[in-house]
Amino acid sequence: PTAFFTKYLVEITETAPRNGGSGDRCGNGYFFTNSSLILSASCPLVASETTSGENKTAVSLKWTAPLCGCLTIRAVVVDSNNIGYRAQPGETVSNNPGRKSALHRVVCLKEKRSNARRGKKRNKSKKKKEWIDVDCCRVGNNQQSSVRQMGRLSHECDMRAKLHSVKKYFKLPSKQKSCRKAFKRCCIKNGKAQRRNQPRTRKQRRRRS
Repeated sequence: PTAFFTKYLVEITETAPRNGGSGDRCGNGYFFTNSSLILSASCPLVASETTSGENKTAVSLKWTAPLCGCLTIRAVVVDSNNIGYRAQPGETVSNNPGRKSALHRVVCLKEKRSNARRGKKRNKSKKKKEWIDVDCCRVGNNQQSSVRQMGRLSHECDMRAKLHSVKKYFKLPSKQKSCRKAFKRCCIKNGKAQRRNQPRTRKQRRRRS
């Protein structure tokens, strides 16, 4: 059966970071008040609803977090028999051991990545793109074509590039465009070279003369 509660109390307190460091004092943030939410004058980080008698399974509270640090959020819910329930640190849901209790949570502000880490990721992505360009260009260079008109050569290379990029990099959809461009560019270059190296016919020699 579904468990209901009629009243609740939520407390927010600053806590040490999960990595064990002390860190700077960042504060606790603050609640947004509404008509049903009561804030304690002596403890502004404790919010409660004690007047409503309606059964509920969840509540929504607005709260502004501090700019750094970690916080512990504790909640107590009271049922229609005026019995309160809370969770201990580390306690999990009884029928789902892998799921943490919703009545006790530790939350931390996610740290921004440093410029060095962002730069390293960009360089790694650039190297990967360069490798894909080289690989696709190599395949495009090996394409044989008897097409002599530039428009038809470009169209043929474009079609082959699309087929290769989809087949080769279907697991990397973000890299297909890069592969297609490299393949087409090198395919056209190779086609032009083949056309220059082909022996000219008597008709072509006559036109030149």
